[in-house]
Amino acid sequence: MKRSRLVPILWVATTCIALGIGVVAGRTAFSPPSIDTPAPKTPTFTVSEATVGASITLGVSARWPTQPIPLGGASGTITSIALNPGMKVNTGDEILTINLRPVHVGEGTVPSFRVLEEGVSGSDVRQLQQFLKDTGAHWTEPSGKFDKWTTESVKYWQETHGLEQTGIIEPTDIIYVPQLPARFTLSDEITIGATITAGQNVLNLVESSPTFTADVGGLQSSVIPTTGQEVFIDSPSGTHTWTGVVMGSTDDGMGGISLALGTPDGAALCGKQCAAEIPVTPADTILTGRVVTIPEVEGPAVPPASIGTSADGSRFVVGLDGTRIPVVVRATDGTRTVVSGVDPGMEIQLFATVPPESLTNGEQGAGTPAADDSVMDPGPNG
Repeated sequence: MKRSRLVPILWVATTCIALGIGVVAGRTAFSPPSIDTPAPKTPTFTVSEATVGASITLGVSARWPTQPIPLGGASGTITSIALNPGMKVNTGDEILTINLRPVHVGEGTVPSFRVLEEGVSGSDVRQLQQFLKDTGAHWTEPSGKFDKWTTESVKYWQETHGLEQTGIIEPTDIIYVPQLPARFTLSDEITIGATITAGQNVLNLVESSPTFTADVGGLQSSVIPTTGQEVFIDSPSGTHTWTGVVMGSTDDGMGGISLALGTPDGAALCGKQCAAEIPVTPADTILTGRVVTIPEVEGPAVPPASIGTSADGSRFVVGLDGTRIPVVVRATDGTRTVVSGVDPGMEIQLFATVPPESLTNGEQGAGTPAADDSVMDPGPNG
C-alpha cells in the first residue's frame, strides 16, 4: 500500500524537474547573446592656421567723358583725317582737312566765326595772336587788334605749313578748344567725304580722367553701403589694382542701384595709369571690382559649430577632456572662424558640448552656437 502511493509522487517530481530543465534550456537556446556596445566616439577637430575673409565681385564700367566741340562759321567736305581717337593734341596740330585746307587746333573759348584780316579787332583776334605766339609765329603781346605785325605773323605761320601766304585766317583754319594739350575723338558723323556745316560738332574733347560706375542688383544692393565703401578695381592689364570709394548712388529703376566710384580727394581713380590702361572708345571698358565684406584675418581657425556661448556671453571651445577653453572670435566667413585662445595643432571637440560633471550650477551642457558675425573682436593680434 505504501509502495503504490510513492510511485505517483516520484513520477510527478520527475516530470517537474524535466520541465524545469527544458525551460532553462529553451531560454538559453533562443535568447540572443549579449553584445558589449562601445560608447560613441566624440567627433574632434584639429585647430589649423587659416585666413578668413569674404568679398563680392562687381562689374565696373570705365568711360572717358567727352565735351563736344563745334566747327566755326564755315562748311565744306572732309577730304582727310589726321586725328586718331584718343590721340594727344597740342597747339597748332593738324587734325583734318576741309576742302583740302588743313584744320589746326588752338586753345581758346571763342569759336571761329568770321574771316580775320588786317583792320579787324576783338577777342577772337586776341585769341588768334595768342595762338600765333604759342606756335612761334608772333613776337608781341596779344592786343586784340589785327595790325600789320599780325598780318606778317599769319603769313609766316602759313609758310611753315605750306599754305598760300595771304595773311588772312579763314573760319575753318583753326578750331578752338578749352584746353591743350588734350586728347580728342572725332564725332561719329565725321568721315572722309562727309559734308559738314557751321556749328556742327566735329571733335569730342576727352576729359582728363575717366569715370567709374558699378551697377548692383538683387541682394548685393542691400549689402554694399551706398557711400564710403571701398572698391578694389583690377586694371585691364592685371598689373595694377586701383582703390575707389563709393561716392554716391542712383536708382536704376529696376530694383538695383548704380554706384558712382571715385576718390575722396577728387584725384583720378586710376592715377597715372589712366591713359595707358583705359582705351578711349565709344563703348565702356568693363573691369572687375571687389568689395570686401569681411576683412581678411589670419590665425587659428575652428568650425563655427565648435564654438559655444556661455550665459555671460563669453565664447568657448571644448577640449578632449571636456574642459571649456575660453576663446575670442576674431572673424568668421560662415565655414571657418578665426579665434584667439587656442593654438594650431590643438585637438578640440567638433561640437561645443560638455559633460554634466564639468558644468557649474545653472549651466547647460550645450553652449549656444556662436553668432555668424562678419568681423568680431580683433583680439590681441588684430
